Amino acid sequence: ALVKSCGLYFEPARLGIAATDWRAYWQARQAPTWLLDLPAVQPATRVSVAELLSVLALLPAQEQMRRVLLDVVLNAADGNVAGELGGRLRVKTWSWLGDQDAQSRQGGFAGWSADGAPIWVGGRGTSQMVLRHYGQALASVLPTAWPVDAGRCVEVGLFSKYPVSKVLVGDRVATSGPLRGDY
Repeated sequence: ALVKSCGLYFEPARLGIAATDWRAYWQARQAPTWLLDLPAVQPATRVSVAELLSVLALLPAQEQMRRVLLDVVLNAADGNVAGELGGRLRVKTWSWLGDQDAQSRQGGFAGWSADGAPIWVGGRGTSQMVLRHYGQALASVLPTAWPVDAGRCVEVGLFSKYPVSKVLVGDRVATSGPLRGDY
């Protein structure tokens, strides 16, 4: 539900969450005032990006959420997003009405980078449009865990455990160079 739902699944009334229980839970975690008032936790409620990032940094169960939210980018409508960003984002997308024109949309995402740093991104269009249009720019600034030629390779340890001793073409050893055909 965290990956596929746009929030209706998490409606507090549907989940049976009472406003008093909500307030007590977040007060114990020293959450900001805007998060204590359950009826105010709505898509139209505005908070500063700094406050949102500080809440993301303190959320319980981050590791489990980050593991699940990897699928948001990997399953994005545009396959290029996964190629550009790989597994560097663990985010929940959002889309909402445009500030200047109710017919337009604004969108983005909030969550964490792969190293656990809170992140928020917003722009014109739906969340999928933001991912598609800004994926390359995001890829240039998001940290990577290991050096790679972005979008061109995947690091695996398979051959360190199972080294390749020779490659055969039919019954003869293939020569060094690009592999084309059946081997």
